[in-house]
Amino acid sequence: MKERSVSRRDFLRGAGTVGVAAGAMAALGGAGVAVAAEEAAEAGENAYGLACDTTWVPVRKAACPGPRGPVGFEDREIAADELAATEDCDLVVVGAGIAGLMAALKGAEEGASVICVEKMTRGRGCFECFGAVNAKCQEGTEINKVHLIDEMHRAAYWRVRPEPIRTYVDRSGEATDFWQAMLDKGANGFVITKVEQAPSSNGMPAVTPLIDTELGFYDSPCLPPDAGVRSGYSGIYVCLEMQEVAKQYDNLELRFSTPAVQLIREGDNAGRVTGVVASHTDGTEGYTLFNGTYIVLATGDYSTDKEMLACYCPEALQYVGFEQTETDYNTSFQMGGIYGGDGQKMGLWAGAAWQHAEAAPMYQGGWGGGHEPCGFHWGLNVNARTERYQREDVSAPYTAHYLLSQPDNIAYGIWTKNYPQTIIDRGQEWFLFGSDYTLPPKTAEEMIAIWDAGVEEGAYWKADTLDELADQLGLDAAKLKDVVARYNELCKKGVDEDFMKSPEYLIPVKNPPFYAFNEKWVFVCSIAGVHTNDKFQVLNADHEVIPGLFAAGNTVGRRFGYAYESSGMGMSNSQAMVAGYVAGETAAKA
Repeated sequence: MKERSVSRRDFLRGAGTVGVAAGAMAALGGAGVAVAAEEAAEAGENAYGLACDTTWVPVRKAACPGPRGPVGFEDREIAADELAATEDCDLVVVGAGIAGLMAALKGAEEGASVICVEKMTRGRGCFECFGAVNAKCQEGTEINKVHLIDEMHRAAYWRVRPEPIRTYVDRSGEATDFWQAMLDKGANGFVITKVEQAPSSNGMPAVTPLIDTELGFYDSPCLPPDAGVRSGYSGIYVCLEMQEVAKQYDNLELRFSTPAVQLIREGDNAGRVTGVVASHTDGTEGYTLFNGTYIVLATGDYSTDKEMLACYCPEALQYVGFEQTETDYNTSFQMGGIYGGDGQKMGLWAGAAWQHAEAAPMYQGGWGGGHEPCGFHWGLNVNARTERYQREDVSAPYTAHYLLSQPDNIAYGIWTKNYPQTIIDRGQEWFLFGSDYTLPPKTAEEMIAIWDAGVEEGAYWKADTLDELADQLGLDAAKLKDVVARYNELCKKGVDEDFMKSPEYLIPVKNPPFYAFNEKWVFVCSIAGVHTNDKFQVLNADHEVIPGLFAAGNTVGRRFGYAYESSGMGMSNSQAMVAGYVAGETAAKA
């Protein structure tokens, strides 16, 4: 075996994109599995942990305790005698999230023998909605494919690869139908239904009206009351159901507590990817080599790897903390990131090309007063200099970027007791983050009581006068009164001459007491990865297919531009679902 020398820095700067060193399998009795590097990672070099303080929002975790610790990928030589077992199959899928489960189930449905390895004890899911075109449940909904493709490109500033986008638009309908067919095999009656609401009012009035693609599981009677429908938690239950369905296939095995650590590529790292080396976190000794004709990487993002963020997404690094040294991989929903880039690292070391543009961080902005946390405050927003700085009806990703452009990244939402009833009178409803949407929405009186309780807990501010509120917030009282007066003048006119906020969201700040909240934003994940084609086959730096290797979900690069775009709902989940479906089908039929 020819040894290679690649520095850690070179690796993270894309040395893997020119075909440098992944693992290569020699005869098992000989050199074994080798991943060549100039040096092993120093102890503590990577700090894997929850990426920021998210205590501002009540985060729930699914009841699935599991392993805590670093990512699976290992950049050291694994000797042949460390391999305790070898297993063969047609398709090895790495990761049991939505993308991985779709790939595994589709591959099995097409007749391939499939092994899906997952580092957690039960798998993961983080979605509440997704989008599709021409699924059976969308009968009667007209969606212009050309319009959707154009809008997805426009929203991403044309910084996306066109092939995966076209594949999503063309095949999301059949992928959704397959997903429903799989759920129909389950025992709990999960159903995918169209979300009946006006796209233009779905929390994003300040951008191009949403294309009517949204689907969800909100009408599934099996979801428990604490699932947090529409708040990011239904996904874990759907994924657990898909895992139960997978057990019905004799040709599909799920292996939990089995982190993938390396890819195996033949021909001095220039041939076909033929296998995955995995470790075990359940006490099993040694490593297992899973030989497969095809490999699908579906391991999520790399948000908890400080080095990768520094290299590929430095904008986010300055805002993300790494205080914790352990990650709970069974967390169903966690703002601040959770995954450590296993798939990206394995792909790079197998010669995959990294996306050419810098990564787009997924930020979400919001407030704690109600509605969704990843939303916006419809009242008045001011920064630390007591200046109004944005139209307050922008969607969550854009609100976050506005906030990050303000002095010290500080802003406050300000409202009064007329605010909740005005929201109701204008056709909106009040739900708290994590609410059961099958229950009645909150009344204005209930919301005021919640805010008053928050004042007692130190989560909100409350004052009888603007002078008193300014003093509490450390703002200039005279400027605050001027800003409020100007804002109320615009509300009375019905025209926001300063920031062009939609008239239906011009809600005056009057009738004290005054309330205020420290506007928040969170880093959710990094949305970047390796190059793929329209079949989600991984490409090298010469745009050539790496034989045997696929990617899906957040492991795939060039799906977004500068930020998470909102041409339709659940775009990240949507594309993950389709990529898994297409990759599994392509691999099984090849």
